[in-house]
Amino acid sequence: MSSVKTSDHDSFGYRLIQIVKKLNQGEKLGPKALAEEFNVNLRAI
Repeated sequence: MSSVKTSDHDSFGYRLIQIVKKLNQGEKLGPKALAEEFNVNLRAI
């Protein structure tokens, strides 16, 4: 059984979709800014 909670997985999927959208719009992304935006640590990014 996985140790990842459903809510953790859902938030990962949400972050991933948002990051891909930003990249498709031509935005330059930095890990620190993304971590702050999504209120997670750098490792989560």
